[in-house]
Amino acid sequence: MLTPRHDEQLTVGEAFQALHKFIEAWWIRGGKTSDDALWLYVATTLGRTQAGDAVSSDPAMWQDFLDAVDQAKRDPFSFDRKA
Repeated sequence: MLTPRHDEQLTVGEAFQALHKFIEAWWIRGGKTSDDALWLYVATTLGRTQAGDAVSSDPAMWQDFLDAVDQAKRDPFSFDRKA
């Protein structure tokens, strides 16, 4: 059963990092055999610029993620709704 934590809020950066950790766990659970999962894992890896700013190893992936965040905000899913 899905038990969401309603009181916990994440920044967009934290959500991106959570996505990266989720993909990593999924890839490992699958025996590290999926090239697609590996690609997603690498593309969502975060690093730092010389100025200390966080950056994705794939800037296009970061932009796609931001677009998905905007879309989710426009059409949010509520865990409170009963089916």
